[in-house]
Amino acid sequence: PFENTMTWSHTNITNDEAPETIQLRLFNNNDEILKEVTLSGVQTEYKFTNLIPATNYSVFLSVSNVDGTRSFDETIPFTTKTSEPSISSVSLIRTDIEEFIISLKFDYLGATNINRIVIALRPINTNDKKYIHNVKLSNGDSVLEYFIEVDIDDRDYAQKELEFKIIVTNSDEINTSSKWIKETTEPLVSPSQASFISITTDSVTLVIQLPTIGTPPILDVSFTFTSTSHTHTHNVSGSYGIGDHIRVTVGGGRRGVDLKGGNRYMVTARARNFVGWSRFSNTTGFITMSHVPLPSSAPAEESLPIWAIILSGVIPCIAFIILAITTILFVCLIKKYQTRTKGYSLTTGSDLQADKNKLDHSPGELKSTDS
Repeated sequence: PFENTMTWSHTNITNDEAPETIQLRLFNNNDEILKEVTLSGVQTEYKFTNLIPATNYSVFLSVSNVDGTRSFDETIPFTTKTSEPSISSVSLIRTDIEEFIISLKFDYLGATNINRIVIALRPINTNDKKYIHNVKLSNGDSVLEYFIEVDIDDRDYAQKELEFKIIVTNSDEINTSSKWIKETTEPLVSPSQASFISITTDSVTLVIQLPTIGTPPILDVSFTFTSTSHTHTHNVSGSYGIGDHIRVTVGGGRRGVDLKGGNRYMVTARARNFVGWSRFSNTTGFITMSHVPLPSSAPAEESLPIWAIILSGVIPCIAFIILAITTILFVCLIKKYQTRTKGYSLTTGSDLQADKNKLDHSPGELKSTDS
């Protein structure tokens, strides 16, 4: 911190004739009193400390006699020298996966204003390239606090935890820099409870909302499925933003989760960022569809084997064919018999008696006699 020493002397008097008190008041450029001291009349100097470089001040000096009357008043202006800027605090906070806000505060600027701010970023514990962001203030700026938005536009780069460094230059072209500082990270709150879109005998599709508070990116999401007989964990990796909704399908032959039909499963989820894992979400459950048909009021018919189904259709056809052939054969036999008896007639009993009478009365007929 800068300091300034004020000195003065008494003329044409001895110490015995010195004034009773000397009062000093230090003012800033806005005429605000920064400090006020009262000294004995024999003192001839005073040091003001913790002053800001390149800043205008003024000191009001007042001399009072024993009787309390002021014998001398004077205001003395001065300006502290320039120096390098003094950084009070700095932090880097993510607002999205690739977006950051730099918070930068100065104790003093070291000159009239700040002309340029350079931000360098790099992944922690790696030798990857730096990302440089320049902020040039064309007219300079004399404020002591800055909020700078940075978008690195590199998702792969942003998936790594970063550290940063600030280099500032004031209007006198004097610069200073911070050390490499790790980005400020905040733990995640729990994800939302899962909601289910579709459920089958061995799979489920669900949706959750990722944590709405914490530092992005969200790097991993873990789902735990627990039934009475077994537990499965399904992990999803990526680069997600705060509050994103993700849809996940597990089971159905997919690697890692083997859901069983007709089972109840309880589901929880948690998420991880650079800080670590969040707490688990609230638990919710679902029941996979059963492989066994649901009971009904009427007994279900047993399914027949394929050969029985085929025979059930073939046998009536064969019976019909046999009946048709039998009918045709019968008709043919009748026709054949009628053909053989053609030209012959049947004689009745009365016709035979008439013939007999004719023979009895015919001439030369033979008669039988008793012998």
